[in-house]
Amino acid sequence: MDFLSSIINYVLNLGAPVFVPFIMLIAGLIVRMQLKEAVSAAITLGVAFVGMSMLIGFMVTAIGAAAQTMMTRTGIELSIVDGGWTTMANVSWAWPYAFLMFPLQVGVNILMLVLKKTNTFNADLWNVWGKIFTAFIVVAVATPIFGAVIALIIAFLVATFQIIMELNSGDINQRRIEQLTGIPGVTCTHRMLFFSAIYYPFDLLLRKIPALNKPMDAAALRSKIGIFAENHVIGFLLGVIFGIIAGYSVAKTLLLGVQAATALMLFPMISKLFMQALSPISDAD
Repeated sequence: MDFLSSIINYVLNLGAPVFVPFIMLIAGLIVRMQLKEAVSAAITLGVAFVGMSMLIGFMVTAIGAAAQTMMTRTGIELSIVDGGWTTMANVSWAWPYAFLMFPLQVGVNILMLVLKKTNTFNADLWNVWGKIFTAFIVVAVATPIFGAVIALIIAFLVATFQIIMELNSGDINQRRIEQLTGIPGVTCTHRMLFFSAIYYPFDLLLRKIPALNKPMDAAALRSKIGIFAENHVIGFLLGVIFGIIAGYSVAKTLLLGVQAATALMLFPMISKLFMQALSPISDAD
């Protein structure tokens, strides 16, 4: 068991740019894609991950420094650091039973597909840590009450329920995700989509308010305010505003504006790489 855990941890430590494309390569071959097409799609997906990481790093470096300067000038003190998902993921992978979540998720997914209880194939095994984190929290809370063994059983039952709910959520949101992304046959099984059940009543309410039920997508804004709805123009203006608040010189403010414009302009270009990588697998399926 320790040997299997070591192998899984080694693969996971390769990171999302290697691990997720590897899973997608296997998925492509399962749905009978040609080997060369599956390899190409997998590498493209890896490029998309690396490109997005580089872009985010670029944004953090450029805008993060300005944000820090703004806080210093305005006297705002933020003493709490948000570790983000990486902190939660590290806690999850440190759990001794983490590797058992892989066969559980795959098994539940296959069973639901066979029983025709879902149309979603969850290839994003990288985010299995979300179920691991849930199970870890359940164990931490339940162990003092029920004991270690019962708590562990409850933890995996709760994780199983989350897996089922994520697949159902993927089915429910598939049509809208396809409309938003333009990628046919693709959905998202991330647990954050559970919030859509909470937001939906508010969405229905906002649709009833005349001033707030107007189209607010990029095309609608572009028709009203022209170039000021373009990504690069918005980025430039935001960068300039941040630079002014941070007290930058004129040259440094303009540079920050161009850097922010670059980030917002490249973001959709890199996002299209995900579409380019995933579409062939969706079509083959």
